[in-house]
Amino acid sequence: MKQQESQNSDVEQPKKPRKDKGVVLYSPRDEYCLAWIADQYAVRLDQIQALLSRWPMGKVKDKSKGLAATTVKDQISRWRRAGWIEYQRILVDQPGWAWITRKGLQALGWDNFYTARVPAWSRLNHIYAVNQVRFIMDVRGYTWQSEREYRRRLEAVEKGGSSGPIPDAIVTGEKIGKVAIEVELSPKKPADLEEKLDELASCTDSDDRYKFPHIWFYVPDEKARQAAERAREELIEPYQKRVEIAVIPELVVSTVVR
Repeated sequence: MKQQESQNSDVEQPKKPRKDKGVVLYSPRDEYCLAWIADQYAVRLDQIQALLSRWPMGKVKDKSKGLAATTVKDQISRWRRAGWIEYQRILVDQPGWAWITRKGLQALGWDNFYTARVPAWSRLNHIYAVNQVRFIMDVRGYTWQSEREYRRRLEAVEKGGSSGPIPDAIVTGEKIGKVAIEVELSPKKPADLEEKLDELASCTDSDDRYKFPHIWFYVPDEKARQAAERAREELIEPYQKRVEIAVIPELVVSTVVR
């Protein structure tokens, strides 16, 4: 009998299943990426790849390309299983888009700040461009306040009053101060561009100080830059000096099927 008990003790006993098996555990990387997605309304697949590559959670074979596409899609599937995001292809010849859900906002503790909703397809190209600018500002180390966050804060303070112009984002930094970010993709009439720049440049707070001491205006090509510069020349001289215009070709949406 003792010999039989000894033999049984040598047999490996099956492990008890983990209590959290099948549960998607929440990580600091999840929090960072989900907050980024929530702030920007939506993020495209290739931009999610760039976002996740900042926090790879392992060795990246080709750092110039970031994480492999399969790894990124696995991560997106994981977020979807957790119910934190929705993801689907919306525009022809473009990768899919992800946006935050109510459950994702609850995970962030932001369900009282933002409302989960599907982004308007007509705004996706502009959202993509603003996301591209944010990547640049993140690399420069500036603090980014999204349009969504700025709008939320205004609504809390103004409570139905006039909020004034709302830029695509606001960045702050020790050397640059406070800067309004404006991204313009589609050609506009010179008068419309002038009106937009004038509203941003002339807007003041309750202390009669400029809300946006500096304005960075980003366009995708040289033609758009020339149009923006003509509009800037129509502003009064003090306003002109506070507006900087730059070309970023990466604002244009690439059409790659994935």
